[in-house]
Formats: sequence, structure tokens, C-alpha cells
Amino acid sequence: MSRSPLTRVVVVLLVAMMGFTALVMTWPSVRAATWTQDTDTDFNAGALSGVEVVGTGPAAQIQLLRDATDWNNQNPGTHPSQREGSGLAYDSTNDIFVLFGGYDGAYLSDTWQYDPGTNTWTQIVTPGPSGRETMGMTYDSVNGLVVLFGGVSNAGFENDTWEYSTTANTWTQRTPSPAPPLLISYHLTFDSAGSVGRSVLAGLNLVTNAMVTWAYNAGSHAWANRNPSPNLPTRTNFVMSYDPALDRVVEFGGLNPFPPPGALQSDTWEYNYAANSWAQATTTGPSARTSAGMSYRPSQTGLYLFGGIGSGAPFADTWRYVNAGGPHVWQSAFVQRSPPARSVFAMADESSPDDLSVVFGGLLNGGSYAQDTWAFGPAFRNFGTWKSQTFDSGG
Repeated sequence: MSRSPLTRVVVVLLVAMMGFTALVMTWPSVRAATWTQDTDTDFNAGALSGVEVVGTGPAAQIQLLRDATDWNNQNPGTHPSQREGSGLAYDSTNDIFVLFGGYDGAYLSDTWQYDPGTNTWTQIVTPGPSGRETMGMTYDSVNGLVVLFGGVSNAGFENDTWEYSTTANTWTQRTPSPAPPLLISYHLTFDSAGSVGRSVLAGLNLVTNAMVTWAYNAGSHAWANRNPSPNLPTRTNFVMSYDPALDRVVEFGGLNPFPPPGALQSDTWEYNYAANSWAQATTTGPSARTSAGMSYRPSQTGLYLFGGIGSGAPFADTWRYVNAGGPHVWQSAFVQRSPPARSVFAMADESSPDDLSVVFGGLLNGGSYAQDTWAFGPAFRNFGTWKSQTFDSGG
């Protein structure tokens, strides 16, 4: 009697798994014929889709590709208390996020540092600004300082200027003249173009109800009124961030308070520092909203926007603003999970090495304060397949 070789192909589907180490392949009609594949050579001989081989020899694993981007609840052991309206900036020199203040029924004045590598929050006990929320805060990477402007405190609207050093763990108040006036609502972001560096401030003048644009140099501790033409149209509670790929400060949404009760905005504007002018981008994207978060992700060459609130409940959507080969457009970002919907939260981006956009706290649907830490960054694919090479069953 002759033996008839039987060939078999085994396909393995990986769904939400980190790895796959070994397979014992059998077929019911074959007499105790087995073949174990458990090395990188065996794995690489098959067909991989959405997965990769990690390691060598018997220690090798089949792992889902980590080329997606998604939200993850970091769930650190220690963290700041629940709050809205904190300032958050990423110190790229020391790979540390700095958080200050916020509001939980009282104005807070605590300083915290978040290490994304160890997923650890540490409170820094040091004198600094008075308790406040919704301040402007950014990191000046040229001068190695966190810059804080204004906020709302027990005294009302503030227009003081502070600098924070993560090396010395100290706040230093600066008293430049001239300085921005009292502003109702504003945003501060760092424009990294050139060797000088400047923190760009845009907001609504409390007295004149006119929009203003200022720039701060932390090296000389000096403010300059840019007085651009045209300026950003009237609005409050907008979101703004610098996009180095476009070399533009990008603003989205907000509320035009005049005439009361005001109108939600869904337009996008870009500030060209060199030309000293604001220009509207002709694109549609997120729905009209206030109090969203936005930061730039260098690995994906685009700004990412999350959350905010419109005329009803807060949002939990994620959007990307990119150069689409000429026009600058908004694209809805696909995510498998996201933080609970919220507004008035803190958000900043870590450029490297972990490539994380971090969100902390905020105001949740129903009005409660959040104290969770979420990160938007590299993630494993949701599924993938590995198809073994054809083999002789030996039956």
C-alpha cells in the first residue's frame, strides 16, 4: 500500500492579542501526525498580514503590528485630584509634562509633573502663581521654560506672566512692560520657527471686546503686541496650537459672544507669524464647539483635536488637521476607543520618545469633574492573520 502525502495549511487569526508563541497542527483524518512551528524561521515562512515576527529562535513570537494610533487609559497609581481648566505643557528637553492649577469648586494652585515613560504623576511642592483655571500655558523649547499667562482666579481675570523651570522646579514671576491687557478668553501656544522662539497669545480684550495677538520671548522676558492685519475674528473658548509642518498657528471653533447669547463657531483660522496675518482655511471638519483640546503629533505630521462641547452634551470625537497636498483639511480620525466625552480639559503632546498626546481631567457629561489620564499614541492593530507554509501531514 502506498502512502498518500496530505498537504495542509493552517491559518491563525489573532484578535486583540499581544503575541503567539507556538502551534501544534493536527488533522483529524491523519494518524497522530503533528508538526510544531515555534521559531522565527517557521513563522517567517508563512504569510503574515497585520502581524509581525518578534524575536529569534524558540523565543520568537507572532505579534500584531503596532502601527495603529489609538487612545489608552493610562490609569496611573497616583494623579492630581479631579478638576477642570488646568494648564498642561510638555517639556521636550526633560521629557516631562507639567500641569498647573484648575478648578474643582475652588481655584487650585498645585504643580504636578507627569513622566510618560513610567506613567507616574509627581506633585512638586513649590511657591508659584495663585490658584486659577483656564490660563494660557505652553513650553518654550528654545529657552527651556514653561510659560504661563493669566487665568481666572478669586480676584477675577488675571494678566500676570510666569515661567517654570523643570530643572530647578521653580516658578518665577515676570513683570514685562508692555504686557497683554486683561483678556476674557485666550490661548497660548509656542511657535518653534527660527532660533528665537515665541509663545503666541490670541484672545478677547475684556475692555474693548477686540481680539488681540501678542508674542512672548522667554529669553528676554518681553511681550510684543503683534497687532496683525487681519486679526482673528471675535470669539472665546476656542482651541489653538502651532503646526510646525505648516509653520502656522492653527485655531478652531469657539463662541462669538456678540450679540448675546452668542453663536458657536466651526471655522478654522491660521496665523502666519512672518506675514503677521490671520487667514481663514477653506475647509469643513468638526462640528461647532468650545473648550476642545488640540496638539501637534510630529509622527503623523498633523494636529489632532479631541472633545469639546457644542449646544448639548460634550463630544468624544477625534479629528486630524493636515496638509492634503495643498489644501489644509480636517479628517475624522478612526479610533477603537476614546476618553469619555468632556470639555475644559488639559491636553499636550509628547513629541518623543513615546509619541503620546496626553489628556487630563476636564468637565464630563452631567457636570462632574474628571481625574483620569488618557494618552493618544501608538497602538496594536485590532486583528491580523498568520498563514502557515504548506506542509506534509505525514499520514
